[in-house]
Amino acid sequence: MVLVAPALFVNHGGGPLPLLGDKDHMGLTIFLRDEVKKHVNFKELKAIILVTAHWQEKQVTISSNDHHDLYFDYYGFPPESYTYKYNAPGHPDLAKQIHSALSDAGISSKLDPKRGWDHGVFVPMMLMNPEANIPIVQISVLKSQDAAAHYKIGEVLHKFRKD
Repeated sequence: MVLVAPALFVNHGGGPLPLLGDKDHMGLTIFLRDEVKKHVNFKELKAIILVTAHWQEKQVTISSNDHHDLYFDYYGFPPESYTYKYNAPGHPDLAKQIHSALSDAGISSKLDPKRGWDHGVFVPMMLMNPEANIPIVQISVLKSQDAAAHYKIGEVLHKFRKD
């Protein structure tokens, strides 16, 4: 029997507020920290493919380095919120496989070894998997916001849930 990895829509709240203990974000913090683990066995995951709305490009862009610094794409928060670390590895081979699969489906994409993980990645991941032991590939959305194009991207990414 082929196991299919779960697909989740994950909200991160207002910038880093779930990590700062903001009382208005406690429900989200508890959900990400405790409830998600009831539905996802992180020990079984080989990698996480995370599409972030905080990275918009003309074509699908895929993080492709073995390490990515954090990209603090928010402002006006306490100084400690700009010192977070999340040292999960990247997965260059998986990034190349995704790039190839998108190309095979006629979807333009490119690899980006430089862009850091934005708060749409590191805020929920710091709560869901603080061990930072699962490789992550971050993927942009399209600036066009074309729903049909994003659906096609999702169809390609769905294939990786079985790997």
